Amino acid sequence: MNLLKGINHYFLLILDTLRKIGHWRVWLVLMGYFLLNWFLLYAHYDFMSPLFYNVIKSWTLLVDADLAPAFTHYPQQFVLMDHYFGWSKIGLGLLFEGLMLGIVARLFARRVYRRQIESRSVWSLWMHLMIVWIVLNGLWMLAASQIPALAAPYLTGPRRIMAFAFAFLPFVFVAILSVLYCALPAVVIYGDNALKAVIRSLRLFLSRPFTSFFLAALVLAVPTFVAAIISRPDQVIDKFRPELIYYLLLAGLAIEIPANFLWIGTAVHFLRDTED
Repeated sequence: MNLLKGINHYFLLILDTLRKIGHWRVWLVLMGYFLLNWFLLYAHYDFMSPLFYNVIKSWTLLVDADLAPAFTHYPQQFVLMDHYFGWSKIGLGLLFEGLMLGIVARLFARRVYRRQIESRSVWSLWMHLMIVWIVLNGLWMLAASQIPALAAPYLTGPRRIMAFAFAFLPFVFVAILSVLYCALPAVVIYGDNALKAVIRSLRLFLSRPFTSFFLAALVLAVPTFVAAIISRPDQVIDKFRPELIYYLLLAGLAIEIPANFLWIGTAVHFLRDTED
């Protein structure tokens, strides 16, 4: 595919997805999952409520017992909120996010494909969706935990630290997503097992690397920027009110709604356009 055709295809994938913006069932699924995450976040915010206290107290002790006492004090609650909420979000995602994105992909596919797609229910493919989700998020977590440690000797000034947090690390996250961009939809469209779906997505990436990369960059642009800000809670709290951390986390969850819409929608169209 030459450069001009590649650019045209990139924008057509986005436009075709935006034409489905009125697909209310997709938004309903995405909103439902947002509400589940918001409930977890609010429980960490209002943990003193009798409704949440015992659960959150047990949860913080389970995740990190050394820091749990600090979480009960202001403003340390907000310094640690991303840490504890982040792990609860991962737990919820492990069980349900792959399934949720699979349902969204199936809803898109029914409108995009004119041929018969995989007839098995999305629920029956849950395990494969979960495994693909684990691979993608596991690579993201590995990058987030190991790359900063490896890069630490070179982060000798505020400019380098900012460039690393807001440019280099997001670039790595985008690169990972670009390789696995179509893996989740492949499970529900073709009935692929997790390994076959990952291989299908890898082959698509190798055949259309720039399209895959820039689609992933578009999807992650705002979420990774917000995440980079949240990852520096001490600086946010020093300059603003501690409660801003909660609202930034809430904004991050809200941003995931259109980001997931764009991701799965373009991935489904991408798979259709590149079928043999």
